[in-house]
Amino acid sequence: MAVMMGDKEAAGGGKVLESTIEDNVFVFFVDHGAPGILAFPGPDDKHPFSFFYADQLMDTLEYMYTHRMYKELVFYVEACEAGSMFVDLPDDMNIYTMTASDEEVSSWAIYCDEEAIIEGKDVGTCLGDLFSINWMADTVGHRGLNRNLYDQYVHTKKETAENEDLDRKGSPVCVYGDMELQERATVEEFMYGPLPKVPGNAVIDKKEEAMSNQILGYLFGKPESDSHHHE
Repeated sequence: MAVMMGDKEAAGGGKVLESTIEDNVFVFFVDHGAPGILAFPGPDDKHPFSFFYADQLMDTLEYMYTHRMYKELVFYVEACEAGSMFVDLPDDMNIYTMTASDEEVSSWAIYCDEEAIIEGKDVGTCLGDLFSINWMADTVGHRGLNRNLYDQYVHTKKETAENEDLDRKGSPVCVYGDMELQERATVEEFMYGPLPKVPGNAVIDKKEEAMSNQILGYLFGKPESDSHHHE
């Protein structure tokens, strides 16, 4: 809450959001969840989790809206039962959210077990989450093409859904809030900012493009695999 509300003291002196009404804000949360709850790593072994409740999130977003901390806000959440955090989100606050699941269903990790071996070493964890890798791949793959948030939602929902033909577990991607924002806003307005104008729409940065392609080739060039419960 403190980070999103710009409260440095409450955040323990760490980085906080310092946006204004002139800024578009993108928030991406990935961790565990349950109905009405998001979970964070706790301060010590005796308290392994800290919790953020749905009513606290709504209060935080209301604070940001009334204190003019954003022009438009997009919020993506990767967690089980993530939709339960936004069922009370109004549609008139210039906030649009996309969640990995609805109010009742788990989300899933991917690239686990034998696919989580890097340079011959088992890293002991999954390398990604199904929802997250799908929207990230869509974002990078459509950079510079003015893809709107609705098109990204349609793609991500399809690729994240359970698919018996591919023997893939999945979850129902959901959206909440301002659906008009979904139609009018582009992905780049929130995740990249506007691209520089160059003659002939040339590639902006060859090195950056090559690096993106290398990462995408490693993560998304593999065949579909079994997904794992994220929680």
